[in-house]
Amino acid sequence: RIAGAPAHTPMEEIEAVPPLLSLLCDELNRERGDAPQISLQLVQERHADILQNFYERSFVDWPPALRRLVEDRLVTVGGHRSSLAWEDAQAELDEADVENPNEALTSLVACRLLSIEERGRLLRLELTLDVLTPLVVASRDSRRQRERVELAEAESLAALEMAKKEKREKRRLRTLAIAASAAALLAFIAMGFAYWGMERAKSAEQQAIEGKALNMFQRASG
Repeated sequence: RIAGAPAHTPMEEIEAVPPLLSLLCDELNRERGDAPQISLQLVQERHADILQNFYERSFVDWPPALRRLVEDRLVTVGGHRSSLAWEDAQAELDEADVENPNEALTSLVACRLLSIEERGRLLRLELTLDVLTPLVVASRDSRRQRERVELAEAESLAALEMAKKEKREKRRLRTLAIAASAAALLAFIAMGFAYWGMERAKSAEQQAIEGKALNMFQRASG
């Protein structure tokens, strides 16, 4: 079952049996804890989680960019194993600001998640086992779905913040418009009072002139 084959499939028909068995024995040995030996019960209880735990543990203490590289570059869109030149993998990790790309890749080879093959004078990386491919695809799909949700949430928050900003700006402009209108009204009222004051002054001056003229006429006629 762990190898992804039917329960009664002969061992010789299961692809890459030696590396798979080696990996499984290591994982079961890790799982048995203080038990004296690996039991059939342990295999039956833990077989579903063995490869998943191995996959998750392979990336512990490494930046997410390493896992992203494996999931995006070593499995095709259709879910098949692919390969990537070591130098290209190093360059991509370096571009993603992974501190030590060579060490990161070497760690995945050392734990047997990845294997190295020389082709045409180039070292190429690929998943060690086909049985790991479904795990990688599932993890990749889950991550991409999570990224889409996070992006949608970020865009929604950005739109909300923009709407709030526009609302604040409209409120500010409305306040300025009200203040400007009030200032204009006060200025108009002030001008009205000034004009009224000037008219009163002119009227008083005219009355004074007329009064003087009347007095002069009365003295002249008397």
